[in-house]
Amino acid sequence: MFSVLLPRLARTVPVFLLVTVCVFGLTSLLPGDPAAALAGENPTPEQVEEIRRQLGLDRPLWEQYVVWMGKLFQGDLGVSLYNGQPVAQAILGRLPVTLSLALVAMIFTIVVGLLGGILAAARRGGPVDKVTTVLSTIGIATPNFWIGLLLIILFSFTLGWLPAVGYVPPTQGLWPWLSHILLPGIALGAAGAAELLRQTRSSMIDTLGQDYIRTGRAQGLGSAAIFWRRALRNASLPLVTVAAFQLAMLLGGVVIIEKIFSLPGLGSLVIDSVFQKDLPVIQGVVLVNALIVLVLNLITDFVYTLLNPKVRSS
Repeated sequence: MFSVLLPRLARTVPVFLLVTVCVFGLTSLLPGDPAAALAGENPTPEQVEEIRRQLGLDRPLWEQYVVWMGKLFQGDLGVSLYNGQPVAQAILGRLPVTLSLALVAMIFTIVVGLLGGILAAARRGGPVDKVTTVLSTIGIATPNFWIGLLLIILFSFTLGWLPAVGYVPPTQGLWPWLSHILLPGIALGAAGAAELLRQTRSSMIDTLGQDYIRTGRAQGLGSAAIFWRRALRNASLPLVTVAAFQLAMLLGGVVIIEKIFSLPGLGSLVIDSVFQKDLPVIQGVVLVNALIVLVLNLITDFVYTLLNPKVRSS
C-alpha cells in the first residue's frame, strides 16, 4: 500500500511549489498599491516610495518570491501590513472557526448525500426517489448564501430556535458551539450534499444492475446482504472521489458563509485583507487553503487504495 502512496506523496512536492508560484503571482496582480494604502490620505510620492522600499515591493517580482519562499520554509508567513500581527498567528486564531464550520458542513454533506442517495436507489421510481431528486436539484441550483439567508429567516427570526450570527468556541459548551455553527454548516454543505446524493443514487443504480448482483440473487442472498455488502462497497469507489471534490469545494464557500453569519474565520479574514490590500495575509490564507486541499487529495488516495484491491496489487 505504501509503495502505491509514496509516489503520490512525492508528486505532491512539485504541486505544492507550483501552488506557491500561483499564490504569490496572482496576489501580486491584485489591483491597488499596499504602500499607498499604508501611507494614509494625501501622501507624497516620496513617502509612498519609501514605504515600498521598506516592504521590499521595489524589488523585482522574482526576487520578492525568493525572499518569501525563504521565509516560508522557516515557518514565517510574514507580518500583516495593517496591524503588524504575524500572519501565522492571525491564521491560527481564525483557523478553529473555519475548521468547525467545515467539519459540520462535511458531516452534513456525507450523511445526507450518502443516505439520501442510498434510499433513492433502494426505492427507485417511488415517492422517496422523486422527492430526493427534486430536493437535490434545488440544492445544486440554489446558491449557498441564499440557503443561508433562508435558514436564518426560518430558524432564527421565525422560530427562534438557533442564533443567526456569531460564534462560540466548543470550550464554552458543546451545544452553544453547535447552535452557532449548525445553520452555517448546513448552508455550506447543502450543495455538496445534493451533488453527492445524485452521484450516490446513480452509482448504486448502476451497480445494482451488474451481473454479479443478479448472480447473488440467484444464489439466494437476501436483499439486505446484496445491497449493503456487495452493491454499496463497489458503488463507493467513485463516490470517494466525488466526496473529496465536494469537501474541497467547501473551502471556497466559507468566505461568503462566514460573512453572512458573522463568523470570525479565515473567510472573513481574507475578505478584510483584500479591502486593506494586506498581501501577506491574503497569501498566507490562500496557501493554507491550498495545503488543506492537497492533504484531502492524499487522504482520498489512501481511502481509495483501501477500498480498491486492484490499486493495492498494482
